[in-house]
Amino acid sequence: IFMLFEDQYGVGDVVDVGVAVGTVESVGLRITTVRDLHGTLWYVRNGAIAREVLVEVGFDSFTCEEVASRAGVPIGTLYQFFANKYVIVCELDRQDTVAVRAELTEFSNEIPSLEWPSLLEKFLDHLAALWRTDPSRRAVWLAVQSTPATRRTATQNERVLAEQVARILAPLTPSRRDARNLMSQVLVHTSYSLLSLSVSGGVDRDEIVGELKRMLAGYLLLEESTSD
Repeated sequence: IFMLFEDQYGVGDVVDVGVAVGTVESVGLRITTVRDLHGTLWYVRNGAIAREVLVEVGFDSFTCEEVASRAGVPIGTLYQFFANKYVIVCELDRQDTVAVRAELTEFSNEIPSLEWPSLLEKFLDHLAALWRTDPSRRAVWLAVQSTPATRRTATQNERVLAEQVARILAPLTPSRRDARNLMSQVLVHTSYSLLSLSVSGGVDRDEIVGELKRMLAGYLLLEESTSD
């Protein structure tokens, strides 16, 4: 048994997992337990089914019916949570944003530092590795560019990251408060665009990531010198 998303339910929620309806008793990293109306305990494997389908067929061919079929749940159950495929990809983008926010929080613990250029390189290498090993990141990023509505959601998610980046940059650019928000939005969107390009076919991935590092480091060094 699979669930579509790990955070769509919590302990105490009543869920329909296809073969049974019951109450969630525990939510783990890989397994969720559900107690049905007859007292039977079901073990539900958490899995990113929607991501798998999106990577395999692309957004144009991505359907709620296929996701429900792969997950082994009634289409009506899926529609209880997600009205259409656009809502699904927006949720996936939100999940990716949450994950990057956690990475940024860890990075911010080392700032300010005189070694921030090397820390930036380390952070970008980490993000590039995530995009390289998880093809769903590019698939989701491309999917949310598909319509004006999904682009608005993607922009909101990028803005959340930009606000966090602005706070991280504050010690490096103390006199650039007014420009910092715009600077952060540019940094986030440029990073996403080039990370997506780095894992597309027919390109030199290391060269693109290297160029991203040079662009961001040069930009920040310029801003830092301007602040001084």
